[in-house]
Amino acid sequence: MNEPVVVNTFPTNAQSFFVYGASFLQFTTDADCVQGPVASDRLYITYPGGVAPKMLYSGTYYGLALPAPAGTPTVALTSGTLDPALAETVLYAWTWVTSLGEESAPSPLSDGISWSPGCTITVTMPGAAPGSRLITLRRIYRSVTSASGATELYFVAEISSATTTFAHSMATNPTIEAITTKDFDTPIATLEGLTAMPNGMMVAFSGRDVYFCEPYQPHAWPDKYTLHVNDTIVGLAAFGSSVAILTTGTPYVAQGIHPESMAMERMEVMLPCVSKRGIVDMGYAAIYPSTDGLVQISQQGAKLISGGLWTKQQWQALITPATIRAGYMMGRYFMSYQTGGTGTRKMAIIEVDEGGQFVINVANEAYVDFHYDVGTGQLFALKANLRDVVNIDDPTGALKTLIWKSKPLRLPGDVSMGAYLFDTTPPAASPAFSCAIYADNALLFTATTHNAIGRLPANLAEVWQIEITTNHTVTRAVIAGTPDEIWQ
Repeated sequence: MNEPVVVNTFPTNAQSFFVYGASFLQFTTDADCVQGPVASDRLYITYPGGVAPKMLYSGTYYGLALPAPAGTPTVALTSGTLDPALAETVLYAWTWVTSLGEESAPSPLSDGISWSPGCTITVTMPGAAPGSRLITLRRIYRSVTSASGATELYFVAEISSATTTFAHSMATNPTIEAITTKDFDTPIATLEGLTAMPNGMMVAFSGRDVYFCEPYQPHAWPDKYTLHVNDTIVGLAAFGSSVAILTTGTPYVAQGIHPESMAMERMEVMLPCVSKRGIVDMGYAAIYPSTDGLVQISQQGAKLISGGLWTKQQWQALITPATIRAGYMMGRYFMSYQTGGTGTRKMAIIEVDEGGQFVINVANEAYVDFHYDVGTGQLFALKANLRDVVNIDDPTGALKTLIWKSKPLRLPGDVSMGAYLFDTTPPAASPAFSCAIYADNALLFTATTHNAIGRLPANLAEVWQIEITTNHTVTRAVIAGTPDEIWQ
């Protein structure tokens, strides 16, 4: 890996951030951002603490909620002669439409009015369009009753939002398609944890409730799609057509291709999530910190995956799980944490592959938030000073120095080691290499020679160990009794 490089500095302190194109957006809370499933020029954001969700469009933040018209339309027969034999009772409503093509739920229905062919009904719609929501049009609907007796609203006309009256004649404005927005409830103000899913869906939560937007309609969050769990939700993570619902108790997984068909299953494990910002989408699954260690949750269920690295007691002694902030890169879990809940943050890179788990401790790097940019494959992090954002593995940064220590190698008895060889490929700039060689747990010699055989001082020991500190690529490390033995 390369050294991190500062790529952005915020003017004021940030608690979280998001990389949006060439821009770095800062937030004073743990905000969640999702690029819109309908257009690349929109970003949708939820905040904790009861701050209402927002939409960022063309550099301006708008409230995500698109309220339905509050006023009730009034109707009057203004031309034509009513034919009692053909008369039917009709009702009218209207919706708001924005310049982005978003449409609200309908207004309250007008009173019923008798109509027959040849008559014109004038609809009066009280109230001006709400400001700061890009509303440009009113879309007018009229009721139609089928032969079976079912009544539905059908579109008849679209007019400017500034116009408050419309004379409706079926001869010039016949009914067309049925309304699609009657269940388009606005997102609640306490929505948080916004997460993208396939098929144009987004999901978020509040308390113990899980909400889904109407597919490809991020402004609409129908109440009928709401799911409920038994414990307070900490965070969400999506994988495939599923979403993991991580709580203070038992985790859940909801799966489906449309909000109305989501099936939720409770996982039969007691592995609570203790840090929302420690949840990482790994693509095939999600990983989150619990009281017992790191947990992987997928369509196959939830299981503890860090048991080969730490026992529960070691995990809680070495790491305060609630302080974990994490990100993803190179298929690994990048974790910033505090020990004891206070003090300087530490960082570790965890290989979670079941074939060979290991931990890489990273010195002198303290971060409070991460953002993985899928398009570039880069992991950005907010430093503990709350101002500087770095690229964790910046290609312009110098190669990082690694420290690798072998396990103690115990031989059948005391032996003498007289030679060493370290095959390496040094970097083009600022190469650094040294290897400490230990005999019976005492430092015997520090070697700085590489790609050539070196001599060791006289010695006799049973236990041998080496510790390499370098920014080279090391392909072989050998200590032996004689130079000839190195080649054997």
